[in-house]
Amino acid sequence: MNNTFNIHRFGALIRQGVIHDYKMYLVSLIGFCGSLFIVLFVIHVFNGTINFRESNVEALYMFVFFIAGLLHAGHAFAGFRSKEKSIAYLMNPASRVEKFLWEYLCRIVALILIIPVIFWLVYNMECL
Repeated sequence: MNNTFNIHRFGALIRQGVIHDYKMYLVSLIGFCGSLFIVLFVIHVFNGTINFRESNVEALYMFVFFIAGLLHAGHAFAGFRSKEKSIAYLMNPASRVEKFLWEYLCRIVALILIIPVIFWLVYNMECL
């Protein structure tokens, strides 16, 4: 196996990752949106249906971002969770750089790009 980066092999690794894990991504996304909506609804009800102040929204966003980041990043490199999956993951014909870059893009970059948009959408839907 060649340990240099190959864009075609990296594209195949992305396709494989999306095909294998798209259901988990969808369920996680829907669960995150639902739980965030419930938390915002409960806070809104206990707050007396008064709109949040901007400082409270920022604090809530930072808390949600931190917790979501811990949970999402904690699932990185799922291929190393069992012996059978480890062997299959290591036998995947992709270099270490490509595997690490896929996990980085899937975990860190996706979290930074998706969480703010979802928080904004759910917050605006709940507050209307």
